[in-house]
This record gives sequence, C-alpha cells and structure tokens, in this order.
Amino acid sequence: MQEAWERAVSMALEGVAQCFERAGDVRHLRMHGDCRPSNVLWTDAGPHFVDFDDSRMGPAIQDLWLLLPAGRADASRALADLLAGYEDFAEFDPRELHLIEALRILRLIHYSAWLARRWNDPAFPVTFPWFNTQCYWEDRILELREQIGAMQEGRSGRSEIFRHIYTLSAFRTTLKCHFAHAMITILILSPPFDRYA
Repeated sequence: MQEAWERAVSMALEGVAQCFERAGDVRHLRMHGDCRPSNVLWTDAGPHFVDFDDSRMGPAIQDLWLLLPAGRADASRALADLLAGYEDFAEFDPRELHLIEALRILRLIHYSAWLARRWNDPAFPVTFPWFNTQCYWEDRILELREQIGAMQEGRSGRSEIFRHIYTLSAFRTTLKCHFAHAMITILILSPPFDRYA
C-alpha cells in the first residue's frame, strides 16, 4: 500500500510542477489558507472569517477555489461569479486558473501527512479512527489518481472557465453577486495579522 501511495504522490507532484510552470510567476498575497464556507460565519452584520491557523502568503486562487461547489458545471459558473466580484477590488491574473487542480492535489497530500504526523497524539486515533486503515489508503490513492486525471484534463478544459469569466466580466457592473462581493471585501480589506507576516 505504501508503495502505491508513494507512486501516486510522485505522479501527482510531477503534474503539480507542470501546472505551476504553466501558470508562471503569479503574485502572492496574504491569504486565509483554509477559506472553506464552513470557516465563514454569517451574522446580521455580514460574513466573518474564522480559523486563521493556515494563513500564509500564496496565490489568490488558493482561497477562491475552496469556496467553489463540487460539480464541474456549478464550479465553473461559481468561479466566474466569484472572480467577477473579486475584480471589483483587485485584478485577477487568469494564469492562476492553471493552479486549481494542482492546489487541490497538494491539499489532499498535505491532509494525509498532517494526520500521519500527529498520529501518536492520543486524541487523533479517537478523533480520526478511519485514518491509517487499508480502506483509508485505498480511497486516498483512488482520489489522488482521479485528481491527477482532473489536473491533466484541466490543460484542455480551461477554455470553458475562461469563457465564463470573460463573458461575465463584460457584465460585472450589472452582476448582483452579494455573496462573492462580501467574501472578497473581507479577504482584501481585512487588516494584516502580524503573526503571519
């Protein structure tokens, strides 16, 4: 099982390197790092981000892709809406789109490594009883292989996303993307956190 995992990770990392090469030198900015919808609390005053443990410098797309729904068609439309809202505040470099599947793969690998590094903590086997089982590793290897396929498909499949983005960008002044607008406002205008400098 370990050999199969290591082979899958090696193939994945080769593909990740190619994605970063295609994207080129993209701008890094302060990002949340774990910008999932479950880390956004909504109150009457609007959205509030929580859980800044993973804050760091990186490409804007790292936070944005985590906000997308799972389905490909839904994700393309949501990404176009999100980027239209984002561009109300900052320019988005479309080359970063080459990084979405690569960043997803890196997150999958990192999550397994995070669990493995902490496995000797008595709380972890109780909290994550499914980790380090035959089934867990088989599922992760399959998931990684599927993501490698998605990353390779992304080379040719970006045109659909670009088409959505540029179509909506032309009309972004008329878009009513309140969710995207609020999320981007907080991401860009929130004060810097010295501990992550």
